[in-house]
Amino acid sequence: MAIVSARGGVTDKLIAVVETSKSDLPKAVQLLEAVAAEQVAVAREISSPDAAAAVERAINADVRSISATLQAFAMLKSVPTQALEVVSGYGEVWSALTMEAYLSSEGHASTWLDARDVLVVQTTGEAGLGDKGSTNTMGTDPLWEPSEAKLASWWAADARTQLRELDLAAAAPVVIVTGFVAATADGVPTTLKRSGSDYSATIFAKLMSASRITMWKNVDGVYTADPRRVPEAFPIDSLKYDEAIELAYFGAQVLHPSAMTPCIEADIPIYVRNIFNPAHPGTVITGRACSLETSSLGWAGEVKTARKQLRKAACPVPLGDNSAPIKGVTSVDSVAILNVQGTGLMPSVEMSSRLFSVLHRERVAVLMISQASADSSICLGIQESDADRALEAVRAEFFRELDATENIKISGISIEEDKSIVAVIGEGMAFRALNQLFTNCEGMAFRPGTGATFTKAMATAGVNIRAIAQGSSERQISLMVEREECTKALRAAHAALALSDTQAGKRRRSHPPQRWQHAALMICCCEAIGNSSSRLEAGESMAGELLKLLAGTGRLALAYRGSSPSALTGATAQLPTSLDGLAIDLKVTALASASASVLSNDGIDVASPNLWATASSSVGETLEGVTFAGCGYAEEGEDCLEMLTTHLLEDFNGNRIVIDATEDARVAEHYPRWLTLGAHNGAHIVSSNKLATGGPLATYRAAKNARSDANTQWLYECSGPGSGLPVISTLQDMQQTGDRIRRVEGVFSGTVNYVLESVRGGAPFSEAVAAAVAAGYAEPDPRDDLSCLDTQRKMLTLCREIGGMPDLEPEDLLVESLLPAALSGWEPDLASGKSVGVTASSSQSS
Repeated sequence: MAIVSARGGVTDKLIAVVETSKSDLPKAVQLLEAVAAEQVAVAREISSPDAAAAVERAINADVRSISATLQAFAMLKSVPTQALEVVSGYGEVWSALTMEAYLSSEGHASTWLDARDVLVVQTTGEAGLGDKGSTNTMGTDPLWEPSEAKLASWWAADARTQLRELDLAAAAPVVIVTGFVAATADGVPTTLKRSGSDYSATIFAKLMSASRITMWKNVDGVYTADPRRVPEAFPIDSLKYDEAIELAYFGAQVLHPSAMTPCIEADIPIYVRNIFNPAHPGTVITGRACSLETSSLGWAGEVKTARKQLRKAACPVPLGDNSAPIKGVTSVDSVAILNVQGTGLMPSVEMSSRLFSVLHRERVAVLMISQASADSSICLGIQESDADRALEAVRAEFFRELDATENIKISGISIEEDKSIVAVIGEGMAFRALNQLFTNCEGMAFRPGTGATFTKAMATAGVNIRAIAQGSSERQISLMVEREECTKALRAAHAALALSDTQAGKRRRSHPPQRWQHAALMICCCEAIGNSSSRLEAGESMAGELLKLLAGTGRLALAYRGSSPSALTGATAQLPTSLDGLAIDLKVTALASASASVLSNDGIDVASPNLWATASSSVGETLEGVTFAGCGYAEEGEDCLEMLTTHLLEDFNGNRIVIDATEDARVAEHYPRWLTLGAHNGAHIVSSNKLATGGPLATYRAAKNARSDANTQWLYECSGPGSGLPVISTLQDMQQTGDRIRRVEGVFSGTVNYVLESVRGGAPFSEAVAAAVAAGYAEPDPRDDLSCLDTQRKMLTLCREIGGMPDLEPEDLLVESLLPAALSGWEPDLASGKSVGVTASSSQSS
């Protein structure tokens, strides 16, 4: 048996036909004939001429019947809701006719059934189709006994007659059934409301005692989030009925809540699969979550036993090993908040009863309730389309309390629009398998912390929470946020709650979810000269250490000045491998070199051979300084650093890491902004830029103060001596444990010593310098090495770290340059056998 819905858009077109008939009958008839012609064209395309002709005759007869009905609408200048339901249901009838014609043309045994002849539903007070896409419009309840009787009669009489001439031994016949439509007990045609075709399928599955039902959609199942808003979303393997209902209620439009009720009652599994990708297994929905009564009774007994045995309590209702606590993140848009404030709400049952009664009378569905007795207020989330009607009705109900001058019980009633509800849903939110942690617990243990992770994700993404609520089942937590921040909230929650379609995300779903974190890599270019692949590698190593320290989610941004995109890609590609032992899901979100850049919040495949070719084609010309065009979100001529700052601000992830491998003062001047990022949590910085730590004192202090104010990390081991060796951190550790540094002395410039050692071996000075540059030892401008400016900056960094000399400026350090002008006539004393080098020292008086 196959239940079909109308062709895409046909139901809406038929509704438009009905609405148009009230004011323009000829145009309405024209629209109707156009819709019918489109359906006939489809039948002709996929069916034999005889079968298509039969479909055309049936559709033309329906058009004549509908046209006569439209004349009545034109005379009345109104449309009864019952009549609207009759006309809107013809799309399913035409689809069933067309599908049966196609199957018969292909030689398959088939027939079709008009559900209005067998499916009987209750007559309700709610007429009309309901809002498109709304989960609040619930389908009417079927009358099971008369429906079963009518279906049995159809099988015995009509079906037998229609299938009599077919070869049923070759294959089982296919019965095409119209979805969406039904009839009342009086035989009046009606509908199952919006999304009613899915409801029809589950009703007939129960009537037929089906072993399973497959919903064929245009997606690969039920996703962890809307993939149009959260690109990281992926299909869920399996769901409990209760989880699926919650997801559907809070906006997941793959299924409607009403559609699952018959399958729950008959325990029929629902498979959601992709008609365009039938090889994909999709999502299976089956099984009930543990009831509140079962879990509470079992939990109470287990707690008593655990106390006696001095052990951690284990939930007696198992869920499944290594299941993630959250199955999905979803949202409801176009929501308004109805606020009611006043002391009368706090102790009064009457006030709450009156409030919800008036909303019920006005047919206003309440999506979310949040109440705080401390400030005597209640917030109700409702559909924005109901906001004005609800506000007027509630104010009318409480007009005496609002007008009172004494003993004021209601101080204010207001509406806030442009809101969205973001919800996380999962049966494992309350309970979690901890066998791997408590070997003596064979059951399940309480799983706290999901709500904290959810709200922390909102805080780190800079999303303000207007209201919060949680159901008693602990199966969902919902937050009210600004509509414009809904997508950011969805992505932040999805990332924080261990939901990702990356390889690391798949690996972590086989590990305890509380141990996995989400990380990403963003690499941007800020300079066009030099080769600093060694800086990049050292910076990435420090970034890995920082990710361990953060124990949180993160993004990584590198300000890279290397001229070789391949070197950048090669170095970056090693980082995911190096983090395999950590519970970190790494994503590259931006890459940039001197000649190209790529930006993507959705992740970049750094191993792609065409990555840089594609990026280079989008760049107008070679970068100069920090200004470039055409890269990612940058407009023509936009400053790279401003682009990076904007990119960080727009990032939904709160823990971002910037790696600065440049030697640019302009980059260092941006540290305070990156460390704080306005009202949002700042980005962490890993830096080898010596102009940040060994440059002007104002730059250094601004970054230090910003780090303290924002509680972010700024690691700059690579900006001191030792080429990334833990010199600075060692000195810091020594001071924190009470040691006092009196003197530091050493070889601070590997480049200069390499050059002088080469000269000692007989190489010309110019060739030695060129070799140092080619090997990547030198600064972008080798004069910084030869003039000992690089040594000066390293020394200044140490002086500011070891205490006693925090206020030094660069000019306060004595520097002896080795530039060619100072080396005129100089020759090394090779006969002495001594090595040639440059040393530096710093000391402070006791």
